[in-house]
Amino acid sequence: MPITNVTGANIPDKLTMAQTACTQSIQHLRNAIKSLKDNSINEEQRKWLNHYFLLGNDNTEIPAEIIQILKTTKRALKHENITVNIAFYNYVNKNNPNVINLARSQFNQAHQAIRYLIHEASHLYADTKDHSERGYTDNAGNYRQPGLTKEEALNNADSYACFISSFNGLRL
Repeated sequence: MPITNVTGANIPDKLTMAQTACTQSIQHLRNAIKSLKDNSINEEQRKWLNHYFLLGNDNTEIPAEIIQILKTTKRALKHENITVNIAFYNYVNKNNPNVINLARSQFNQAHQAIRYLIHEASHLYADTKDHSERGYTDNAGNYRQPGLTKEEALNNADSYACFISSFNGLRL
């Protein structure tokens, strides 16, 4: 199992919870990657793709970098020995490459744990960025502030996390 340790808060079964979130994240990433590679996404999924990556409503092309970042994130979640630290907020530190810090409030909700595990893993292993409030989404899937460019969206951690969550029918 790629998540080998959970530190921080005293939560019963926290290792099992983290491992379950990781397993589900990998499955959700796998589902999206296969559908994107086969170009077999439905209308709703295409809407989310175009929305989170600012591709335009009529877009039918799937940029290769999206699939590559999803594959890199999935591969890391599947093969790296990761420690999850339950913290006050979500973050990673590139100087501590196998630790993902997840906020306790999100860790305790499965759909949030999946979203933020993908978000932080994409930073750590696929080198995605945050673009301040322009790149963060609210729980309805809307960017908090306008101004994110298409190029930024293609390298934005929350774009990937929210796309995977929405693609697989999870609440944000």
